[in-house]
Amino acid sequence: MRSIDDIDLSKCYSVFYEHPLYAASRYGSLQTVQTLVEAGVSANNRYPVYPPPALLGAACGGSYEKVKFLLDQGADVDAIGPINDIGHRPDGLDGNALLAAVLSRSKSVLELLLR
Repeated sequence: MRSIDDIDLSKCYSVFYEHPLYAASRYGSLQTVQTLVEAGVSANNRYPVYPPPALLGAACGGSYEKVKFLLDQGADVDAIGPINDIGHRPDGLDGNALLAAVLSRSKSVLELLLR
């Protein structure tokens, strides 16, 4: 039986081309995000260019705890990625975590990112 140690998590993607750390940051639990980072996945993983950065996913989801954890792990606040599904924007908008926090109307995340 394979363990998580046998899998190169930096190269795993879902059927929607989301990296596990982005997907966990956006839709999953803080514990899952912590487990992936502890397993060696960088908070800034962008293999090779896509997927969007995990911090962007956490900000899109409005999760203060996940944003704080990723920032503590050195996530790049200025990393850019697609945020076209926030606020029902089908226009291919790209932005950083700050814009994602504004569009997701998460005041606590916005304040955290502005510190």
